[in-house]
Amino acid sequence: LLSGVNTQELSGAEAVIKSFTSGVIAGDILTFVCILFFALSTILCWYYYGSFCCESLFGLRAKKIFIALFISACSIGLFFSSEALISASDLLLFLMTLITLVTLFKNSKRISELTAGFIKQKGSVSLRIEQKLKIKREKVVKTQENANS
Repeated sequence: LLSGVNTQELSGAEAVIKSFTSGVIAGDILTFVCILFFALSTILCWYYYGSFCCESLFGLRAKKIFIALFISACSIGLFFSSEALISASDLLLFLMTLITLVTLFKNSKRISELTAGFIKQKGSVSLRIEQKLKIKREKVVKTQENANS
């Protein structure tokens, strides 16, 4: 919008590249690097998150199967168009959401226990801090009273 480039016929990354190229020095390289880092971080996060959920739900054997399928999918993805990959990633995000919900329900008791323990611990820490502040306030008041007398 700000670059003045007509991007109506272009899609996603193409529109960004054309806009940056017209308005920023080395905009095409900057855009490429940003998209590259975004893609790599997405792959790493999906790998870690998916393998953790698989292991949590189905055990270590399922995690190894997931890793093999994930690496295969990444390799096969090189041969598809960006539109097909975006559709596939939308489907996979939906499936990850379902896996997350199942994992939450399966581990809800454990999550409740851990949360209660955290709140109890945090409460005791904040209580100690509050007590220290009260002692400091009392010292300040005594110092002021001594100064006034």
